[in-house]
Amino acid sequence: MQRLKQGLVIPDSYDEWKEYRNQVTEFILAHQNKDTIVILGAGPSNDIDLGKLSQYYEEIYLIDNREEALQEAIRTYQLEDNPKIKLLVSDFWKFPDMALEGLEECLAQKEGSIFVSGYLEEMQAWAYENTIYPEIKKNAEVVVLGLHSQFNSCIAALFHYYKDKYNEPEMESLFCLLRKWNEVAVRKFHEYLFSNFSSFYFGYEYSSYENESEYAKLKEVVSLFMKGMGQHAKEINVARVDGAYEAEEDLSKLVWEKKVEILSMKYDFWNFTRDKGYLMCLYYIEK
Repeated sequence: MQRLKQGLVIPDSYDEWKEYRNQVTEFILAHQNKDTIVILGAGPSNDIDLGKLSQYYEEIYLIDNREEALQEAIRTYQLEDNPKIKLLVSDFWKFPDMALEGLEECLAQKEGSIFVSGYLEEMQAWAYENTIYPEIKKNAEVVVLGLHSQFNSCIAALFHYYKDKYNEPEMESLFCLLRKWNEVAVRKFHEYLFSNFSSFYFGYEYSSYENESEYAKLKEVVSLFMKGMGQHAKEINVARVDGAYEAEEDLSKLVWEKKVEILSMKYDFWNFTRDKGYLMCLYYIEK
């Protein structure tokens, strides 16, 4: 578990993400029309400039499941005594540490994939019943940026760490179950999101790249998006990001049903680490 928690910290991200942070912040401020903004899964806010936002918003809610990350955010932007900043600690898909430790023990001991699947299903049922979302006043803009991929990222990391203990069909069955979990987690989260608020900055990772070839493919994807030919993007064979893909599918359904409307869009390349980047899809949405 300690190894997984350490993986949440990206070294030098504040400095390395400067260009991406500026792009995201400018996108938000270009559409700002309310006095309150809520950043869900804010973390240390290395991807959004809180200093700039504080010049335009009367209230900024930072919400994350790690209080230490929120405290780091307000220290970074020297906002410790700013009355505009409100910190809330909340999980958006709650797994207790004890359950994750039990899962890691199952994988380490190479329990059968059927047994692990049963354990996972119990965890999902517990998470669905025990995840409680924060009460925020509805007249607020909401930022959801890269959050969907975090719902089950700790479990995916455990699967990858112990994958050599299972054969390929066994691991595929476990990852298949994880994708079904993401559908449930995204659906529950969106019920909260789209029933409580009316305007959103909605961002997710389309795909990752680790070399020039993968980057070139994603530039082709962006070209199709910009030409209004996004339906052909699936023809370019790139791996999608778990959680983020399910978020895109559910968002597409909501747009098709005319429950929400995408008013603006932006596609950015995010140099996440020195060895890995993401193509990010960022939308401004209203109900």
